[in-house]
Amino acid sequence: MRYVFRVDASFQMGTGHVMRCLIIADELKKQHQCSSIIFICREFQGNMIDFIMKKGYQVRLLPSINSTETANSKKIDSSWLGTSWENDAKQTIHIFKELHEPIDWIIIDHYGIDSRWQKEVKEHVNKIMVIDDLANRSHFCDVILDQNFYHDYNSRYDSLVPKRCIKLLGPDYVLLRPEFMITEKKAIDKIKKKRKIFISFGGADPTNETEKALNALKKIKTNHDLEIDVVVGKGNPHKERIKRICDTGSFRYFCQVNNIAQLMADADLAIGAGGISIYERLYMGLPSITISTADNQTKALNDLALEGYVYYLGESKEVSEILIENTVLHFLLNRLELKRYEFNERSNFLWEQLQNPSNNQQKDTDKKGFL
Repeated sequence: MRYVFRVDASFQMGTGHVMRCLIIADELKKQHQCSSIIFICREFQGNMIDFIMKKGYQVRLLPSINSTETANSKKIDSSWLGTSWENDAKQTIHIFKELHEPIDWIIIDHYGIDSRWQKEVKEHVNKIMVIDDLANRSHFCDVILDQNFYHDYNSRYDSLVPKRCIKLLGPDYVLLRPEFMITEKKAIDKIKKKRKIFISFGGADPTNETEKALNALKKIKTNHDLEIDVVVGKGNPHKERIKRICDTGSFRYFCQVNNIAQLMADADLAIGAGGISIYERLYMGLPSITISTADNQTKALNDLALEGYVYYLGESKEVSEILIENTVLHFLLNRLELKRYEFNERSNFLWEQLQNPSNNQQKDTDKKGFL
């Protein structure tokens, strides 16, 4: 079997697309030891190409796009692809042909790709899987995965994918790394000697919410005897500045760690963004103060907050240091309020879905093992 991933990372789009593709790739490698797995990426600033290669996967690079070509392109998708969808599809097909072997599956995780691109490459691949969370464009695919919780998650793609498409929607299908499965018990039985706050805004954090949160916590850290862990990704353009702040403020600094589940398990409260990290924190039973750092996070965070799963402060441009400070103080001084976000009846429902993916037996029978 040959699997190809079309995915990018950059300072603009973050690293989450690559990380969730790697979860699938690792599982495929474990299940099909003789499979060929190839990533096709463009070399944007803030890319994860070296990280993918260090994980043992082959990466084929699409041609670099010069600034003139990008500026001259009026296509909406060019802001994500760096070029028009037609050009990106043509370049991808060229790589297909260089492989000289049939492609069983192409797995696409990219906001710049829609049904036009997918139809263009279809004759060169057997099956197409799409990972998405926007539900704002049509897809020509055999499988679509959107692991996010929305009030309407079961119907969001009804008019956007072919009727034959297998839809893997909602937190039943959340992509969690194996480390979270190992660490789950500690999240339930944790006993704290000292209150600890966990700060992480994903792999890139383009709006630098990490620094905003650190500045907010400087004022209350000593008075409330807090330990604060700060995790940034390799693709964070502010990571050196964040490290200096942590060094001078006695915060613990971590960059691109492999034990993030343990750090979450040890914490009492998290401050972070949307994306996959929300479901990681829910899985670990960690209450979260959340800030939207991208347009695609806002609806999911709103819906999760309305159900009582997270405490949502708003979009990054609306959230000040003083708002973060006051919210953290509120939770520190109201332990029962904090506990409400750990394991109340509402959060238990979602947490159980995360622990027992595909609880619906018929759904599981129909959809498992398609890759």
